[in-house]
Amino acid sequence: MKERNNILPLPNKKSEFFSNLLKKKIINKINSKLNKEISFFDYLNMVLYDKKYGYYNNKLKKFGFDGDFVTAPEISNLFGKCIAYHFSKIMKKNHCLLEIGAGTGKLAIDIIEELEYLNVNINKYYILEISSYLRKVQMERISNYNKKIYNKIEWILDFPKEFKGIILANELLDALPFNLIQIHNNKFYELFVSHEYEKFYFKKNLINNISLKSLLIENLPKAILNNNTYFYQTEINTIIEPFFNSMNKSLKEGYIFLIDYGFLKKEFYHAERSMGTFMCHYRHFKHSNPFFFPGLLDITCHIDFSYLKKIAIKNGLYISGYGSQADFLISSNLNNIYKREFNNRKNIFKLNNEVFLLTSPNEMGSLFKIIEIKK
Repeated sequence: MKERNNILPLPNKKSEFFSNLLKKKIINKINSKLNKEISFFDYLNMVLYDKKYGYYNNKLKKFGFDGDFVTAPEISNLFGKCIAYHFSKIMKKNHCLLEIGAGTGKLAIDIIEELEYLNVNINKYYILEISSYLRKVQMERISNYNKKIYNKIEWILDFPKEFKGIILANELLDALPFNLIQIHNNKFYELFVSHEYEKFYFKKNLINNISLKSLLIENLPKAILNNNTYFYQTEINTIIEPFFNSMNKSLKEGYIFLIDYGFLKKEFYHAERSMGTFMCHYRHFKHSNPFFFPGLLDITCHIDFSYLKKIAIKNGLYISGYGSQADFLISSNLNNIYKREFNNRKNIFKLNNEVFLLTSPNEMGSLFKIIEIKK
């Protein structure tokens, strides 16, 4: 991913048209408020999830090398095959799989295909996808690839009741809306979005929301909370806990398996990370302007895995595994799967590059973490 803060490529007319329609909706919402502002959380909710023009619902290309970013399943089928191998070791005969936010459907294909190779039968592979556009993408891709695999999948719009099996989410939590927080001189501020002179801009207000302030005090290190010498900005994700509670309520028996980029608390809230972790992704450029053509860019932040662990333990669940993506893949039969692919592939250079991208500390190997939670 390239970094570019000054000049970004301009969108085509169709994309710009979508963005302008979304801008009007956001501006109307801002103008409907007494203080002419909305929280950054509400701004993100519209930018990412507006039912017609939001990033994950509009019909513009997102994933892959000709989109805005590349996920591990799009890089290589090795990723899904290693996950399937691991699942084959922990699944029971009556277990199903549930993938939340399945992207293009590539991961589902690779997991089902590898489980068949391993002679592991699954009752059903559910995909919970709220984006009607991505549901269509998934259905078309999987149906065109293999009708047998397609027939194993059922698309759903909500969590099933008393689910037995494995709930899987790859790069989902980072896509949830979040609040932007600033701390300075022992004061807590939340960032809001306003609009004037045809431009969006940030406003900051002292935090009056008691639950938000409590969440900050609960999760941030004391050194950050009590600092009065330097400016500090970070993100707080207020919907990770209710989202996790929905997964836990759905799961009667099995595992929650989450893959995302992030850190444990000590590193996430490090004093030197004074501008937080939020980032915008547009045509494989990274930048920090969330107001650049709303609806055309992905806006994410890293995950605080210590907070995730705390939520799981609070729900009475057991952390059965946690570590880097590289460590997980290596321990999940990557070497043998690589050898099999080596014998079947014509382009060995591409295969080796896939392994590098998935496991190198300078690529996805260290930054991406995998947490497994048992119930």
